[in-house]
Amino acid sequence: MTNTLPCTTAQQEAAEQGGNLSTLLRPRGIAIIGASRRVGSPAFRTLTNLVSSDFEGKIWPVNPKESELLELQCFASVRDIPGPVDLALVMVSAGQVESVIEECGMKSVPAVVVFSSGFAELGEDGRSMQEGVAATARRWGIRLVGPNSQGFAFVPSNLTATFSVPAANLGKPSGIAYIGQSGALGGALVYECRSRGIGLSAWMSTGNQADMAVTEIALAMLEEPEISILAIYLEELPEGQGWARVLKAAAASGKQIVVLRSGRTDAGKKAASSHTGAMIGSDAAFMLLSESLGAISVHDLDEMVDVFDALLNQGAGAGDRIGIVTSSGGAGSILVDHLHENSLRLADLSTDTAASLAQIVPAFGSVANPVDVTTALFTGDGGEFATVCRLVVDDPGVDHLVVLLTGLNAPRSARIADELAQVAAASQTPISFVHMAAPDGRAAVDNILHAARVGVYNSTRDAAVALGRVGRRRQTAVAASLQADEDELRAVAQLPEGGTVTEWEGRAFLRELGISVPDAVLLRGDDDDVAAIECLGEGPFALKAQSPQIVHKTEVGGVEVGVAPSDVPAAAERMRRKVAALAPGATVDGIMIQQMAGRGVELIIGLEGSDQGYPPVLTVGFGGSRAEIYADVVSALCPLDVNQARRLLESLTGWPLLDGYRGSERCDVATVVDTVVRLSRLASALGHKLADLEINPYIVHQRGATAVDLVLRLR
Repeated sequence: MTNTLPCTTAQQEAAEQGGNLSTLLRPRGIAIIGASRRVGSPAFRTLTNLVSSDFEGKIWPVNPKESELLELQCFASVRDIPGPVDLALVMVSAGQVESVIEECGMKSVPAVVVFSSGFAELGEDGRSMQEGVAATARRWGIRLVGPNSQGFAFVPSNLTATFSVPAANLGKPSGIAYIGQSGALGGALVYECRSRGIGLSAWMSTGNQADMAVTEIALAMLEEPEISILAIYLEELPEGQGWARVLKAAAASGKQIVVLRSGRTDAGKKAASSHTGAMIGSDAAFMLLSESLGAISVHDLDEMVDVFDALLNQGAGAGDRIGIVTSSGGAGSILVDHLHENSLRLADLSTDTAASLAQIVPAFGSVANPVDVTTALFTGDGGEFATVCRLVVDDPGVDHLVVLLTGLNAPRSARIADELAQVAAASQTPISFVHMAAPDGRAAVDNILHAARVGVYNSTRDAAVALGRVGRRRQTAVAASLQADEDELRAVAQLPEGGTVTEWEGRAFLRELGISVPDAVLLRGDDDDVAAIECLGEGPFALKAQSPQIVHKTEVGGVEVGVAPSDVPAAAERMRRKVAALAPGATVDGIMIQQMAGRGVELIIGLEGSDQGYPPVLTVGFGGSRAEIYADVVSALCPLDVNQARRLLESLTGWPLLDGYRGSERCDVATVVDTVVRLSRLASALGHKLADLEINPYIVHQRGATAVDLVLRLR
């Protein structure tokens, strides 16, 4: 078979449809290739799920050893099927998959899901076989999900093409779609959602992504009107521009992305060459881009489901002012702490609300927020609890009501749930409920509240984290229109084509950017060294070994400070010997003798270059040799304007040290802001060419600032 076979008409139409992939989600006919009657096998369970899900299209089992399965006619080959096949589910051994894809091509099948494992997940041999499968699919114009997929379900078309999740377990559709590289984790999410009364509208396991990746499937799901929340699980970072398209599509359509990523603490963080790289991690650009375009990042499945609850809860996230009604003052205080940790605040109740509450709440309770109604309020059936909740939720200063109850018996809890459901039905303000009771006594209460669209959480921390995640959603477009000016373009022209730029080589580059550096000379170990030292005038000096192979000079004895002029020759020779012993493979260009910079506040400014389609990242914080110990740094996508740079500095914990802490003189923040802006524009101009840059320390004085050390690597 040659590599030039034309696509069939059906396949061309599917390709032209682009992102919507309607044949995958709404097929007219499905072939299950490798269908089996062995009860409990993935093939049997998938066929059973398809038949039981009320799918309206044709289902065609394919197995040459069978004549019928589950009362459906069975065919020896997909080519023998009499009607159109829009989707094939491939469940044969890995070695047979490529030939099956060939047959699907001959049958004009536009979409295939490969369940079979034994490919790239097993190593190079499997990867080679996977590439062959993908090449065959491309040659025929077939769109492929997998291999090593567990299939998918799409409730709007009554389609459950998976062995992992029976249709009944998906529950009542809520507008949530799951897309992930792990089918097992996705299955766990289904059951966790089901236990919380949350149904899914779509579910897909992408497997090894030999063809269709998470980002392309996500774009397709976002086009579906039945989908409003897209939950994505990632085991590896998607390509940056594709991920940005997903985020922008979600924002444009008013839909929400919730993303869970594993591998956030990978070895790449430990191996980072710069201090900033080690502090911010290898996925900083992904996290910043996701946040800037409104995605919500979570850390585990429980947190993901909590966020679902918050998003489905009457439009949660409209504001950060929280009103609390609690039966325990202690529990209320704990909730307040968690709210503060998640950038939420207590609402100030009006005097009218407080006066009305005082008529109901026992004297030994509290009418201030948190409103402590005590357990005494629940002993009767007079509806006092509902009245209190109604007063607080209707207060103009409350954006969200959290009700926190402890230790009620089942009958009383059910009554309270009914009352709270009635309050929720009459209010436009979101309500959440934290039930601090044994799980076996909560099911009835949780069901009542879920039906009333009241968010239900297992603990005060869970509630605060979920509401904080939703409340912090924002969309801050990157200032992509900011262009490098002439000075910055001249600085770019100073740089070599690639490799590590030593601090000595980078001095002219920094000066072109308008960044001050101390006076310095380079000692090369020849007759000109004495005259060079005399040019610098009085000391003391700092001595630094200059080598493109040495990034952290202090680790090989390549830095000495406070050296008197008369001691420079001996100190330089001593440094050469020490560096030669500790870094024998390094080429030392010379020893730089540098004037000691004046006193000031030491910062660190770093850049991580554009990579894998993501924008560059700028990091600024408090620096010096202890930068990684304090780790007081903040990051942002490049480029930044003056206002963004200023806000970035003000968000540092140590900001008061720059702003005149306890009567000290203010530092020249304007110069720092200018440097941050210039470096951010430079990073954008360099694009992928920049690997990383770090100035540490960057000493800020009362007037001006000085770049004392530089690390710069180019690709």
